Amino acid sequence: MDLVLGIPADQNADLRGQMYLPDYLSENLNRYARLDGKPLLGKEMLMTNAASTPTTRSMLPTPSLVFSFLLAIILVLTWSASNKVKLILDRILFTIVGLAGILMLFLWLGTDHQATKENWNVLWASPLYLLVLPFLKQSNHIFSKILLWVIFVGSALVFLAGISCHSSFM
Repeated sequence: MDLVLGIPADQNADLRGQMYLPDYLSENLNRYARLDGKPLLGKEMLMTNAASTPTTRSMLPTPSLVFSFLLAIILVLTWSASNKVKLILDRILFTIVGLAGILMLFLWLGTDHQATKENWNVLWASPLYLLVLPFLKQSNHIFSKILLWVIFVGSALVFLAGISCHSSFM
């Protein structure tokens, strides 16, 4: 979800934006008083004691573990598999990343969602990957080399400029 959110979603909430966050709303309303000097809110009541609720650890693997495992599989296949398997793997990865780029670009330019504007993840998850797909068999094709260099430069700009692509990277 965080990948499709743009720069506006990373900004700190102002007082108006904090009205929708219960902890901040309570904290802000406790600072104000009515015209007669009495507090705006009444006495704080504890509705439930969260500390008494037992927490259980999920048996499901974490996303970091799952994606680390996928990365290991992809790296092993990249170095040890035949060219046919590498071609299939490249087509799968380029398709997934290209479709993700189309989704991000659509949410940025094709909708009115303010939180998805200015999403610089489009530079590394580029829809241009889909244009490279037909030329993957031809490793020396000039069009695919140019597109891959454009994608590489866009990815490098994202990381070198310090743009926050995803909170787990920072």
